[in-house]
Formats: sequence, structure tokens, C-alpha cells
Amino acid sequence: MKKNKILMFIGLCAIIIFVVLILFVSYVVFISHSTLGISSDDKKFMDLAYALANSSYEHGDIPVGAVLVVNGKIISSSEATSRRLEDHRNHAEMLVINDALNKLHVSDFSKIENVTLYTTFEPCSMCEGFIVYTKVPRVVVGARKSYIQNILPAYIAHLNYRLNERGGIYEDVQRVLLTNYMNSNSK
Repeated sequence: MKKNKILMFIGLCAIIIFVVLILFVSYVVFISHSTLGISSDDKKFMDLAYALANSSYEHGDIPVGAVLVVNGKIISSSEATSRRLEDHRNHAEMLVINDALNKLHVSDFSKIENVTLYTTFEPCSMCEGFIVYTKVPRVVVGARKSYIQNILPAYIAHLNYRLNERGGIYEDVQRVLLTNYMNSNSK
């Protein structure tokens, strides 16, 4: 009898997890990939981002443009220059965010209201990480990558990195350094 209750509980938990997963996937696929909440101002700023993407293309680079707006005012705009300047960090989103942070004299956007990043193409994993790290609260994307485009370069490369990563050398030393840093900066 006790085994049946445990099995029923496990089955119920599995069903709940499955339903939550379905709801999450539905949100990601239908809501976040929709144009709900896009305004005429969003389209105006995206037009500028596409003009920058065209310029990038004309210069022989990856055709991506980005614009960062605070309270309806353009703070920074850029096109991708990674190919022509031979610097893989020069994605449009990275350039725009760095420029805006410097102009606003902040390290992230957590204390600034109404920040939106407009980009013509869904950010790569590097740019996405930087967007999250700098706390950009809203991102408007032109074209989305297909799920295959998201999985192959990002996750297979990440898996390859993990398979070739080795670690644990002087781990205790690093933990002490981080603890000391956190303690000295929390005052």
C-alpha cells in the first residue's frame, strides 16, 4: 500500500513538472517570440538599427545593427564591425552597451529606468550573457534565429568547451581571494 502511494506521488510530480514545462515552452515560443507590446516608437528605433545593419553589410561585415535607448532618447547606436576590425568582440550589441555604459557613467543599467536595446538579429550567447550581466531590462529583436541556429553554435560549442575544460587547480586559493574581495567590498 505504501509503495502505491509513493508511486502515485511520483506520478503526480511528473505530471506537474510536465505541465509546467509545457507552459514554459509555450511562453517562450508564443509570447516572447511575438510582437505583443511593440509600439510605433519601437519600430522607429528598429528602423535605425536596420539602417546600421545595412551599413555593416555594405562594409563587408555581418549585417547586424543595434540601438540603445533610455527614456525614448538614443544613447548609443552601432553596427557590427567584428570582421572588418578583426575583433570578435565587436558585435553591435556589445559596442552599443559598452558605449552607453561609458556615456551614462554606470557599470550596469539596474538603476536606470526605461532602457531598451534594439537589435536586428537575436543576440549570440556572448552578447546575451553581456545583456544579462549589464541588466538591460528590455530587448527588442528583429529576426529570431531558428531553434537549430540557437542549439548548434551555442550549445555544441559549449559542450565541446566543457569536454575540454580541466579545473580544480588551487581552487582553495581562489575561494579565499573571492571571499576576501567580497568581504572588503561589502562595507
